[in-house]
Formats: sequence, structure tokens, C-alpha cells
Amino acid sequence: MNLTTSELKKAENYILEEIIKCKDMLYYIENYIHIYDVDKSDFIKFTLWDEQKKAILDFDKNRLNIALKSRQIGMTWLVIGYSNYKMMFTPGYKVLAISASESHGFEMIDRMEIMLKNLPKWFIRGYKERVKGMPYWDSTKAEVVVHFPDGQ
Repeated sequence: MNLTTSELKKAENYILEEIIKCKDMLYYIENYIHIYDVDKSDFIKFTLWDEQKKAILDFDKNRLNIALKSRQIGMTWLVIGYSNYKMMFTPGYKVLAISASESHGFEMIDRMEIMLKNLPKWFIRGYKERVKGMPYWDSTKAEVVVHFPDGQ
């Protein structure tokens, strides 16, 4: 597909505007993060509930957080979405996930991969699709690494 100079400029402007909007964590998560919905057997945009928004803003504001929660409220997806945002927008950010079992740890890696695979190609690409000068991500069974063109 060949784009005219005008079309290319519009596309570049759109991408730049979106990246700027994505500096707002809630905008990024609700517009670009996808999670797997077991009931629908499909990937869906992560629409945050009010309490999830409160919790994620608390994560960002406070270095240490304690949460009393019930099961099946999306906390794992929320924490991984937050980690994804921080990895994408905070140079050198590292996330260490500790889980009750090895299989749960691998599941967290899988969920991060789901989020990264569903981001637009103009945002980030996987290792095999990497393009010089663009961020890309790579993973093993035990880790996910986001690489930036400037080496951060």
C-alpha cells in the first residue's frame, strides 16, 4: 500500500497524538490494553471499573500497597496492565513478579505477552517483527523484556 505524502503526515500526526495521550495511564490501559475474557473466549479492551481505577492510581502514588480483596475481580490483570504501562513509559523500569507456584508465574508472563501482542504495530513489535529504530519486546518462559531504540 502506497501512501501519499499527505496521508503519511496524517498517520504520523495521529500516532504522535496517541502516544502523547497514552502518557495518561488510564487512557493507555482502557484504549490499548487487551485482556482475555473467558466468558467470551476472546480478547477485549480492558475497561476499568471505578474501584480498579482507584486501585491503579494508588499503585502509582504509593510505593507499597496492601489490598484486601476477593477472588476473580481482575486484580492480576490490573497489576499486569499497570506493569505494562510502567515498562512502556518509564525508562529502565523493572518488574519482579513473585507467585505462589511456577505455573502461576508462567501465567503472568503469558498475560503480559497477550497485552504486548495486542498493542498496535506502530507502538511496539515482537522480536521477530522488530524494525530498526522502534521499540520491540522479547520473552522467554520466565521473563518479558521491552527494548527501546536508544538502549533503555
